[in-house]
Amino acid sequence: MSCLPSLHFQQDTCEEHFTHIYWTAMAPIVHLVRHGQGYNNLPTNPPDTIDPVLTPLGESQCRNLAQKFPYHSSIEAVIASPLRRTLQTALIGFEPETQRGLVITALPEAQEISDFGADTGSDLKVLRREMEGKPIDLSLVTEDWNSNLGKWGRATEAVDARADEVRRYLKERPEREVVLVSHLGFLHHLTEDWEGEVGSSWLNTEFRTYHFIEEQGGKLAMQETDASRQRHGATGPRLSKAEQKQKREKKLWIWEQIEAGLRAQRPKPSQLSGPAGTGGDLWGGSRTNI
Repeated sequence: MSCLPSLHFQQDTCEEHFTHIYWTAMAPIVHLVRHGQGYNNLPTNPPDTIDPVLTPLGESQCRNLAQKFPYHSSIEAVIASPLRRTLQTALIGFEPETQRGLVITALPEAQEISDFGADTGSDLKVLRREMEGKPIDLSLVTEDWNSNLGKWGRATEAVDARADEVRRYLKERPEREVVLVSHLGFLHHLTEDWEGEVGSSWLNTEFRTYHFIEEQGGKLAMQETDASRQRHGATGPRLSKAEQKQKREKKLWIWEQIEAGLRAQRPKPSQLSGPAGTGGDLWGGSRTNI
């Protein structure tokens, strides 16, 4: 039996073609991308440096992504977390899309999950100034998006709620194939896939491909395609719900221990180089909630 012509994934298997045609009629195919290396990924960088940019290596990774991502011609929307490193990744890695007229949508719900400065975005007025003239739509970014409070907080319940909101937002997009550039921690919550080791489970500029499924009880979920799993070496059987839950609990516990250690290293106010609230960008700066 021959394959039906694929609308998007010409390099995938026949089974993948059928899967994608089936799901395209209902919801978009989503390519999830982790940002390039940022200064926050360097062990020498203070964890409370506000909203760090990409390193030179990170910029190079994004240029490589632009060259090697195989589905540029099929992408109808590019969405990104409004942190600097994710916006930069989208601008460089998906320049072919912006060159043909697409505008990157900044989606604050897709921001990272901790309240450290490295995972706290810039003020909206700063973003507007820095992104002026660039193909980025900031209309969904609210004034409080970087407050780390309420729905933007680090509590697991708040992060899970944001993840569910992003899943529904993506599913309701009218396009057939979209890209979302986000962060390691949030991508685990979004996909509910907790495979891999802490810190190395999703490499910088790595992309994975998902479609939507409706689980028992009507819960909306995302499932990685077989071809995507093969790209990053996940050749074994998919984890069961119980196994995913166990790995989630382990990773969240490890992340909590890491964050607790970093918080313990924070200097006391008397050790800061300048008075609190002066707008400095290290160890909290003007943000009293960090």
